[in-house]
Amino acid sequence: MSVPHLNLINFEHPASRNSKYILTSPKSLKACQKAGIKPVELLYRSLDDVKREVGRKDAHSTYQELEKERQQKLETCRRIRNELLMQGYPHFRTSNSLRNHHGNKCSPTPMAGIRKSPEASEAEKQDNFEIRKQMNDQAKNPPTIQSEI
Repeated sequence: MSVPHLNLINFEHPASRNSKYILTSPKSLKACQKAGIKPVELLYRSLDDVKREVGRKDAHSTYQELEKERQQKLETCRRIRNELLMQGYPHFRTSNSLRNHHGNKCSPTPMAGIRKSPEASEAEKQDNFEIRKQMNDQAKNPPTIQSEI
């Protein structure tokens, strides 16, 4: 069975809920590492989960606080991931300069045939090694969410 490609964009998709991994994408894992955020901190916690932890009285306000914090962490990691993607493709065009042959704006994508710089390739190899090591550690000791009942 292959390891699913889970990144900061698709890890909350219903199809990935049964995965034993939170993130498997090297860029997403690196972004979390740079932000000092553990992938488990990005997992959604329902109001019921919070109720079990803090009791009914404080659950709603605590839930809102935790979700706001989670969204901020997710936004930070996604921003860093996008920066990493841009570093890997230094010749990205800006969205202002992208136009198709009809003159209409297009979404930003790497230009065809662009290769990463040797430095970027070497850095990515090192990152991938470290990330594979983290994934192996994560597979041996999967994260658990503890709740007090």
